[in-house]
Amino acid sequence: MLLAIAGLLILAGIVVVAGRGGSDGSTEIDSAGSDVATAGFDEGVEEQDDGVETTPPDEVTTTEAPTTTTTQVTTTLAPLDAARAGLASTQSEDRAAVESAVGYWVPQVSSKYVGLEADGIIYDEMSILQNHRNLVDRYAPTRVALLSSSDYSTFSKGGFWVTIAVEPFASAEGANGWCDQMQIPSDHCFAKFLSHTAGHDGATVARK
Repeated sequence: MLLAIAGLLILAGIVVVAGRGGSDGSTEIDSAGSDVATAGFDEGVEEQDDGVETTPPDEVTTTEAPTTTTTQVTTTLAPLDAARAGLASTQSEDRAAVESAVGYWVPQVSSKYVGLEADGIIYDEMSILQNHRNLVDRYAPTRVALLSSSDYSTFSKGGFWVTIAVEPFASAEGANGWCDQMQIPSDHCFAKFLSHTAGHDGATVARK
């Protein structure tokens, strides 16, 4: 009987010891496993950190569009040049009206050239142009037109700027009658025949 009890006690001790050993082993294994797992995780993180290269931000290159500067140049003609241009453009604008009177007598109301001294004025291009414009205003609504004596054979000299009233008449008397009607002084208005082919003799008839 005593032997049986002693045997049971021995067996119970073995079981207890065995149980404690299994617990310790399990703890060591778990700890080791945890350390391994942690070590592996840490190493993986380190490798990952080491493997990440720091890339500098992209350099931004700014290309500036070329700047185009447009400079508007205003050309101002000298007064004499402007007057010459004005005479030429007026002659061009009036050409059709003057040509409609070719072959007829017309009242000539002015004849000027550069350097002419008359009416207390030494005429240049500016004063000639202004004189013509004054006549345009004075005889409106009658049309007056500007021509160059160089373009018509019935003038004895070229280079004159001539202002006529575009009032064609079949005779010199008709043209001079218009001058009388307008009460223009005789030395400022008289009959003139316009032609490209006729001679200048007899092409001018003064008022009486």
